[in-house]
Amino acid sequence: MNGIFQYVVYLIAGFWFFVTIVPVITYGAGVRIWGLPLVFCPIVLAGYASGLSFLFPRTAAFTAIIIASGFMLAGTSELFRQQHAFTPQPANFIVPAVIILLMSAFAIREAEESLWKRSQLFGKIILGFFAGVPALFATRALVSMASWLFGFGGG
Repeated sequence: MNGIFQYVVYLIAGFWFFVTIVPVITYGAGVRIWGLPLVFCPIVLAGYASGLSFLFPRTAAFTAIIIASGFMLAGTSELFRQQHAFTPQPANFIVPAVIILLMSAFAIREAEESLWKRSQLFGKIILGFFAGVPALFATRALVSMASWLFGFGGG
């Protein structure tokens, strides 16, 4: 059951982080080089770590801890700035990061067998669908961003 909770938390938090950081890039002054991972990491969290929670829950938890730590650092640094770089409300980064860290710590502590190993064929098809759809969107977004940043892809 932890895999399902991990999936939902990582998917929602990754989407939340992405929705929070995109207006800064689109309408604000953009992000500096250390803020560039804050653009890519929500896509990795929602697209790949969420689906990975069905197959390898501990690996997904460690990945989410690394990503959430970056957002926790960014939110905490916003508390001490006079002019905000990412969000005027640091709680937009801190609260979801704390939720991810708690969920990941629980998933590492419990260390139960993955849903993939416990499922039969029909269950694996369903899990593959739920893991694959966000991964396809994440791959599409990352390829689009890479073609925009590095100028390949013809468009």
